[in-house]
Amino acid sequence: MEAKESVKNSLDTLHCKTRKALLWMNLSHEPFVVLYALLPFILRKDLNASLLQISVLTALRPVLPIFSFYWSANLTHRRHRLRSNLIGAWVLARIPFLLVPWIDNVWYIIFCCAVYEFFNKSGIPALIEILKINIPKQARETTYTFYFVLSFLESIFLGFFIGGLLDLYPHAWQLLCCVTALIGLSSFFYQMKVPIPQNPLPPQPSTSL
Repeated sequence: MEAKESVKNSLDTLHCKTRKALLWMNLSHEPFVVLYALLPFILRKDLNASLLQISVLTALRPVLPIFSFYWSANLTHRRHRLRSNLIGAWVLARIPFLLVPWIDNVWYIIFCCAVYEFFNKSGIPALIEILKINIPKQARETTYTFYFVLSFLESIFLGFFIGGLLDLYPHAWQLLCCVTALIGLSSFFYQMKVPIPQNPLPPQPSTSL
């Protein structure tokens, strides 16, 4: 009985900490996503970006994620690296944007976006593996769907808010790049708390009604 209770407590801890991390990752990511979608228009209007620069920026999204696969190659056989792989990709994707308020150069913004496009997809395989390990299939699907819908609703609200804010203060986008990147980086503290068991835990027994 004590062994079963210990296993149950371990499973509950895994589920709880993983769900908290996933929730905050989704919520903290949306402010940056909303602002990121506006960057081509902002660069064209405020920094007089050329059509070539806008074209390069637009081409980053379909091209760079192809190479992000190499960041997580053979990750399924290295369970101890799952968390560090996820955190590394999450942090590196956002760090360059912290300097945007002090570097108002179009090519630097393009560089920031290139880093983001590469690392934004790089951590997904690690995240998927962590969810598979720590959350049962049915609960995982329900949780992921609910958080996705919640993030979608958040993005609608933030779209109106950030759009209205930029109408009032057109040059605030530089500060917003830094602030939204910092909000996203705050997920680091939740990601660090997600336990990764080196040996698979037995499934939690279902209770009959």
